[in-house]
Amino acid sequence: MSASEGDFDPVSSATAGSSNPAIPAAALVLDRAHDDVATFRRTSPSRGFQRMEVEEDAATTYSYFSTWSSNYTASNLPGPGRILDNFFQWAGSTIWRRRPQPPSNDVDAQGTPSESTANNAAHPDCHHLDLPRPYFLPGNSTNTAPHSYFSTWSTNYTVSNLPGPGRVIGNFFSKAGGTLERNLGRLAYSVGIGSYAKAEVEFSLLHTFYLKWEKGTESEEICEMMLDYARSENPSIQFMAFEQIVNHILYSRHPERRYIFESCFRKRKELAEVVTFSWKRPGVEYSEGWLHVYKLASLCLLTDSNPVMDAISTLAQKRDPHGLHAEFSEFREILSSCRHLADDALALGFMNSNWEGEGFTEYVRSYGYDNLILRLTITVRTPYEFALSDCSPYIGGNLSIVVFAKCFTRAMWVSLRALEPEGCTELSEDSSQLAVWAEFFKFYCILRSRAGLLLSPGAVQLRGETWTDECYRELPDLDYNILRDCLLRLEAIHGEAIREQFPPEDPAIIAETANGT
Repeated sequence: MSASEGDFDPVSSATAGSSNPAIPAAALVLDRAHDDVATFRRTSPSRGFQRMEVEEDAATTYSYFSTWSSNYTASNLPGPGRILDNFFQWAGSTIWRRRPQPPSNDVDAQGTPSESTANNAAHPDCHHLDLPRPYFLPGNSTNTAPHSYFSTWSTNYTVSNLPGPGRVIGNFFSKAGGTLERNLGRLAYSVGIGSYAKAEVEFSLLHTFYLKWEKGTESEEICEMMLDYARSENPSIQFMAFEQIVNHILYSRHPERRYIFESCFRKRKELAEVVTFSWKRPGVEYSEGWLHVYKLASLCLLTDSNPVMDAISTLAQKRDPHGLHAEFSEFREILSSCRHLADDALALGFMNSNWEGEGFTEYVRSYGYDNLILRLTITVRTPYEFALSDCSPYIGGNLSIVVFAKCFTRAMWVSLRALEPEGCTELSEDSSQLAVWAEFFKFYCILRSRAGLLLSPGAVQLRGETWTDECYRELPDLDYNILRDCLLRLEAIHGEAIREQFPPEDPAIIAETANGT
């Protein structure tokens, strides 16, 4: 039967209605096929054969997209499919409304934003995403519940912050585990087992190897042991190793020993810079004292581009069998090579072992209280400042500067009394030189504090005296009146601030300690 006889042909009909012949006929009849079939059924009820042919034709055309369109329109077709669909939709809606409500992902019970909110704020391109509501949920296709790409892990990540029994149990086990770990560590240390106790014993026995070291035997074995402990995963063991490295290079008057460490690195086919850098592991929080001693140990071991250690090694070659005992002016090159606080600390440590106050007065007569003395006066306070923090072992161990503190305090007053009257007048009018004495006043106050009492006993001959009494005792003559008045004014300018940082010790305890020393 031809189309000219009135038969309905959906393909030719769609093609005729299209202005673009390149579009496939099946795609063009997608939205019209269902309506055309219904219209044909109403208008041609008596032509059974024609009706079957057209229905087959339309169904064939429509099945081109049947993968998704048949399921999508199933609920619109009358019959058992629509009845079942409506039933399951009603049942799903009822279950969804009666589900337990979880805690909000945005704000917890205390009103604190959750991790999900924080993540969305940190990622502006990932704000709450309105995902399509599944077909079994009630309402339109817009989901009113906020979703985030981070909701999968952020809810679990912040579960310990949510109120409830989970957080209580988690906090309990966390506290109990930390307490158990600390107690087990103390027990292992008390009975002499564990890595820390072993390291402490070996380091305490190092003095038995000093004679062998002096004879040139087993020196590399000692350096190897220090390097092995320096790469430990226990920061406390590393701290002891760093302290021993600095002590045996600087404080034992043998800075050339750093070349023995260099030989160990060569045998291991390692670079000192790489090895020392690896000692500080990422993600670990270290104390200020640990970081300071780590820098000192690293600088002691570096042999390239290390002007301070090069100057120290050069000066150490001049020592006699009984020690170096150099003049203060001989340390000028070392102090001039300092680039930062760690270099200053190395110079101070070397002077602590090799200077007993010689030549300081002559240096002041030639150069005055210059910037080198100013830097040295500021650096000498560093160990006492660490004593206020969490690194008291650093200050109470081999890296103390009690010898230098005594020699430096005595040399400052002796050099001041050695000045001529003209020199005293010039000093009282020179703000740069008075700045050195301002720092020395702070150091004097520190010596009378608890930190000074513990770290450098006897650094001041009569420590029970106040700054005023000390000035009158050291500068008794009338020729020093102008200079003494300048020094006394330092009390009013800097006294309150430094005593707030380093509260003075009880005068009775200070006097008792002074008499004992």
